Amino acid sequence: YVRAFVESYQHQARARGMSVSFVPSPKTIPKLYLDKSKMDLVFQNLLDNSIKYSHSKGDVVVSMKLVSNYVEMRILDQGVGIPRYQMKRVFTKFFRGDNVVRMETEGSGLGLFIVKNVIKNHGGDIWAESEENKGTTIIFTLPLSHDAIPKKEVVFEEFMQSM
Repeated sequence: YVRAFVESYQHQARARGMSVSFVPSPKTIPKLYLDKSKMDLVFQNLLDNSIKYSHSKGDVVVSMKLVSNYVEMRILDQGVGIPRYQMKRVFTKFFRGDNVVRMETEGSGLGLFIVKNVIKNHGGDIWAESEENKGTTIIFTLPLSHDAIPKKEVVFEEFMQSM
């Protein structure tokens, strides 16, 4: 699933003089319990951002590995990065980094908010590591156990109150 999603972004990356690649886990990943259409939103938002905010000739690398009872996914880019003073707001509603706003790119600031909501509703966690002008790595986990997935989906309003 992940390999196919990454491959579907090859044309978009090449159009910007970039590459996008997938590094699979060295260990076999068991079948995960997830909502494919919602996970499509996660990968779409993360790959779109990584390509849109990367410097041309940069690389985007998507990797996965087993970590304890979770699968860990990493999406690494060589882009504009996120200003340090804004890191705490990355996954909040309507956030767009000051450096990205200056680039005059389109965006609503909802993509990473939606991504976090989907990951949390799958029983996972998400965070970012970034350095301005060097790139960003978005890391998220998804549980291997069906029991780790919340029984009731948290809607956006409830999700906002928990932040």
